[in-house]
Amino acid sequence: MQAELVMKTPNSQHGMALLILVFFLALVATAYVVKTLDAASIENERAKKTAVALTEAKSALLGWSVLQNNPGQLPCPEDIAAIGTASEGQAQVACTSPSPVIGRLPWRTLGLGDIRDGNDDKLWYVISTGFRTSPINLNSLAQLTLNGTPNSAVAIIFSVGIPLAGQFRPASTAAP
Repeated sequence: MQAELVMKTPNSQHGMALLILVFFLALVATAYVVKTLDAASIENERAKKTAVALTEAKSALLGWSVLQNNPGQLPCPEDIAAIGTASEGQAQVACTSPSPVIGRLPWRTLGLGDIRDGNDDKLWYVISTGFRTSPINLNSLAQLTLNGTPNSAVAIIFSVGIPLAGQFRPASTAAP
């Protein structure tokens, strides 16, 4: 028996390039979907970590306030002179501004660890003037606006979020 040699001509390979192209497009689409889902899950994890940090900070702030000789008294924001030192996170001794005071959350004063949001930033805190010193009673009015409602909050703990385009934040941020 004699074996015949069969030569394939380029015309006999119809569709191979098309299969390779479809495979490549499917691979690119899969990579895009995986990357998109991964970015969404990372953002969800950041949001969860921020929510946990804010809840923990709120509980610590309320607990600290209840344990004071003058219940309802709230600590001043972090002492900016202590940032970067072993005393970082301690509240200012006095904050006697006639308007609400803003600064970083005094995490050490509240008995928390170095609490941070999902972006690894420190939490911030603003306090109404009437809740730093006594007397604090039913006549003490909140002075902060929350969600468009004036005089509705005595303190707000917040996460600053990621910097916006053109915004620069130095590593140790002091209140304005």
